[in-house]
Amino acid sequence: MNIQKRLLLLITILLFNSCYSRASSAENISDQQTQTSPTLIPTLSAPNEYLGLKYLPLPSSIKTSMGQAISPASSQPWSIDAVADRNNYMLWFSKVVSYDQNGKPYSQVSDVAILPPTAKDKKIVVSACLLEGVLDPEIVVLAKVDEESLAKRYLLNPNIFLAWKANRSTGKLEPISTERIECYAETLLGY
Repeated sequence: MNIQKRLLLLITILLFNSCYSRASSAENISDQQTQTSPTLIPTLSAPNEYLGLKYLPLPSSIKTSMGQAISPASSQPWSIDAVADRNNYMLWFSKVVSYDQNGKPYSQVSDVAILPPTAKDKKIVVSACLLEGVLDPEIVVLAKVDEESLAKRYLLNPNIFLAWKANRSTGKLEPISTERIECYAETLLGY
């Protein structure tokens, strides 16, 4: 009986150590990945209530809105709108589908990206970012704008948290890596 208790205790200790070392290894791997990769990809899906929405004016459920056209303008203008409702901070990727009698555009939401709650403290840059030193007007980023960035009117890569390709061919906001992206800090959208 004494041998069985010792054997059971030994097995219990070995199992506990095995589980603990696996958890520690997983935490270390996760920490290493977090430290080496500045890329954060949004994973929240868009609320269907806004997809396909045609607006002029905005729905009453929208509390905040600032927008900017994607340059250079194509035959069918597109824009990025920073909007917020009761529950979410969002980016709307919209295209102009018609104009009223006074020339004001009616836009239609083609895609929506839900932003993390921390977006309230960040700024959105549209059509002013460089990928590997080349201007790409379809890159949209969520960035921290500090005093140095404002003074230099330029955002270095460590300040960029999320990035998308506003693909006018597909009408989708495609999450992309933030690596090798820097932006001019001329026109900033916020909440």
